[in-house]
Amino acid sequence: MYNNIDIQLGDEFQAIMKVRIDQTAIPLACEIYPPKHSKSQFRYWMVADDQYKYKLVNEETQMCRFLAVGPAYGCYQDTPVTKMKILPEYNDDYMVFMTKKHFGLQKLPSVETLTVLWVVLGILKSY
Repeated sequence: MYNNIDIQLGDEFQAIMKVRIDQTAIPLACEIYPPKHSKSQFRYWMVADDQYKYKLVNEETQMCRFLAVGPAYGCYQDTPVTKMKILPEYNDDYMVFMTKKHFGLQKLPSVETLTVLWVVLGILKSY
């Protein structure tokens, strides 16, 4: 985490806390999911790593709540996702991603769908 409240142009970011979210994978990109304007009570960091995985990490507990395989085969081979941006114009259902060689569009699961899945699996008590 960074404290960027009092930062001026040209200043360096100062880390105020380091959190380890994986033992071996290196995070390459991060996006808040769902975005701040969403009405969801849950906040996550959507993290793309060098092992072609997407993770949803709980913002408060820093625990991984969901893991999915990112684009890894075909034209994306040997180029993990390095940048991503959730598109608010489409109800946060889509994300644009970029690798070293390509860019693409990916459909995201809705937060409501994930919440129902977590209740069914017993991860959440209720919603």
